[in-house]
Amino acid sequence: MKLHSLTVALIAMSTLSVACGDKNDDTGDTGHADHDHDGDGDGDDDADADGTDADGTDADGTDADGTDADGTDADGTDADGTDADGEEPACGEPTVTELEGYYFDSAFVDDASSVSNTGQIMRQVLMTEMKAYVGDLTDMVDDGDEFAAGDVVSGLMYYFDFNAEDADDALYATPDNALQTTWGEISTKNLVGKIAGNDSATDHTNWTDTVDEATGDVTPSSFAGFPADGVNSPESLVMHWFNEIEANVLARAEGDTDALANPVYLTADGVDRQQLLQKFLTGAVTFSQGSDDYLDNDVDGKGLLASAECSTDDAGECKKYSALEHAWDEGFGYFGGARNYGLMTAADIKANENDANGDECMDLITEYNWGGSVNAAKRDVGSADLDSATDFVGEAWTGFHDGRAIIDGAGHDVDGLNDDEMTDLVAHRDMAIAAWEKAIAATVVHYINDMKADLMAAGTDAMAGVEPGSEDATYSFADYAKHWGEAKGFGLWFQFNPNSPMSAEQFATLHEKLGWTAPGYVPGSSDDYMPFYTGLEEASTLLGEIYGFDDELLAAW
Repeated sequence: MKLHSLTVALIAMSTLSVACGDKNDDTGDTGHADHDHDGDGDGDDDADADGTDADGTDADGTDADGTDADGTDADGTDADGTDADGEEPACGEPTVTELEGYYFDSAFVDDASSVSNTGQIMRQVLMTEMKAYVGDLTDMVDDGDEFAAGDVVSGLMYYFDFNAEDADDALYATPDNALQTTWGEISTKNLVGKIAGNDSATDHTNWTDTVDEATGDVTPSSFAGFPADGVNSPESLVMHWFNEIEANVLARAEGDTDALANPVYLTADGVDRQQLLQKFLTGAVTFSQGSDDYLDNDVDGKGLLASAECSTDDAGECKKYSALEHAWDEGFGYFGGARNYGLMTAADIKANENDANGDECMDLITEYNWGGSVNAAKRDVGSADLDSATDFVGEAWTGFHDGRAIIDGAGHDVDGLNDDEMTDLVAHRDMAIAAWEKAIAATVVHYINDMKADLMAAGTDAMAGVEPGSEDATYSFADYAKHWGEAKGFGLWFQFNPNSPMSAEQFATLHEKLGWTAPGYVPGSSDDYMPFYTGLEEASTLLGEIYGFDDELLAAW
């Protein structure tokens, strides 16, 4: 077990209770919005208005026999219904046995579900836990934990390049009543293998510089939006932030004045790397994989062009699903909706307290809402009272669920879907991805509005002679940086969708207005804030024009 793995285990062991996998986080309130129990990664718990991997396992984390690499079934339990550690789950008996929603029976195996996407949920959890770890680093330093060069990067790599040997480590940033309490009860997959550019068979563009071995010609990377030194790919940007966080940790441990002024993920230029990391990774992994791999239809044998026949294990026996069913389910897993997502209200999805089967526990695989699915609900709630109210939740659900029903009702043989069925399926894919992307665009608008409010608060404080950081101040530097990090991190998503309505020129304009590597203005500087403020308004207007948001929506979010 790695040093960081041991640290996480000790934190988790000290906070675990026996009832229902209860994990009351008592690792210290760092003031960051880290434990993020609403699931979207916004970090605000939002009280706002608003087919096979290289390791031989399927992309959902299941082996050829339908079990996870640690021998557990895809639902995280052993074949006898016990948890992976051999103990009965400490939950009540389910009171609902006939579940409705994203449930489809196998055409190949009797009395089995054909839905399996544990690998995708694993990656959602990895990003949530990484975010919490980054948030806890400041307290770790201040409490006397010692860090040598390489330790923090190693700690972050624990999540980014997760090792199956750590499957028994406890989770500590998931909901208190989570059914699954260890990684192995979900899956053993990692993030680095699925970040844009590292699973390149279906990539619509080049995400890193490549060299032609025969000619030596270099094809430059198409990756854009954060032009920092040494950054030419999504993975290199992640490593860039890892290294900056580690440098701040080591500086704080040495008593550096600048490093002591803010949490280790935040610097005086207004860059919040906790937010940037989590938001960017969610796009570079989940949205990239969903839109440009599992739900795309440009590579034979992949995504919507995968086989409708049963997938087979090493012995030639049918698995529970076809490659096409599996690809669609993986796309839905990356969107992050619970199996009953479309049967919930947007407010309930935002609250993320979903016990569909009535057992008093939260199943992280089937009941919790993750990532983009929660952003969609938050923006629907934020526009609910308007004449132009959005229904991102409904659009996404119709696309994903009804699209899956098309696959379920079509032939499960070599012929697969006929032309009409495929046309209908592509239309449902387009609906699902469009709703997903629009929800993210609306979320960028939301954080632009937050930044504008922050700037106004800073101006009000200055005019009243209020000392920055005092208890009378209405402006918070940490909040401002957080809001910028969220807008910027989410804003990097759009390039990953091969069918995005945002052009490369519009993408560049958006990031010019937001600031390429830091906000264009930080209150307290001698610069004029108006050019940046005007740029934020222009960025919001641009998003409205691209995605069809009227002025009322742009203001409400």
